[in-house]
Formats: sequence, C-alpha cells, structure tokens
Amino acid sequence: MTPRTSVYRHQVRYHEMDAQGIVFNGRYWEFFDVAMGEFFGDRGWTFDAMAQEGFVPSLVHVEADFNGPATVDDRLEIAVHCLRVGRSSFQLGFEVHRSDGVLLTTASIVYVNFDSATHASRPIPSVLREQLAQAVGDGSPAG
Repeated sequence: MTPRTSVYRHQVRYHEMDAQGIVFNGRYWEFFDVAMGEFFGDRGWTFDAMAQEGFVPSLVHVEADFNGPATVDDRLEIAVHCLRVGRSSFQLGFEVHRSDGVLLTTASIVYVNFDSATHASRPIPSVLREQLAQAVGDGSPAG
C-alpha cells in the first residue's frame, strides 16, 4: 500500500449473503461507496465539506471482476486509489482482499461531479482536483 491508497475494512454480515451463501454482487457497490468516503476522509474531507465546496461525486461507470467469493464473517480489506482525474470526473480503482491476502474483486469506478440543481456535470473544485491529482501521483491534473 502506498500513501496514495486508503483502506476500508469490513466484516461480512449475514444479510449481505445471497442464496448461494456468498456476498451478493450488488453489495460490493455499497462497499465501494463506503470505501470512497474513507478515501476522501483520509484526506480530511467529509461529504458535507465536499458539498459546501461544490463537489458531489456521482457514479457513472463501473467495471468489476470477481475472482473469488466472500462469505459470512470474512474480514475484507478494500484498497482504494485514484487512477485518473479530469475536469469534471475522476476514476478510482478498488481491490478487495480477504484477510488471508486472497484477491477477491477488482473494480474501476468513474465518478462525475454532479450539480443537483441542473442535473448536469460541473468542474471539480480546484482544491479537490489538486488533491485527487496528487493521489494519482504526478501532481498535475489531467485535462
């Protein structure tokens, strides 16, 4: 894990299981949403503070690969890192490992800064855009 990576830890609960006895795939979107919040929280941002700056991330695209199942009481570590930042969108990468180190799931999610009044995208505020760019590692926002 690099300093640019945040980790959310989660213990699988019974109600997250499907009829096959494994975590229902739709639950991963919830895990990723909480992990995204932790990613920003690790950088000093609450959702209220981000909204006050005019930053309301909205999920617009997801790609995921499921390599193995998680079951009840498994302890998961969900690592989050920034892959890309643009003018109004950014992309986070997620890796879900079981506590024994086995990689279960990888995902990439694109978010757009959403304007609730106009229901359209809007530029990411510069202070957040700069922090996201630093999380990618090159220190300069992409176009």
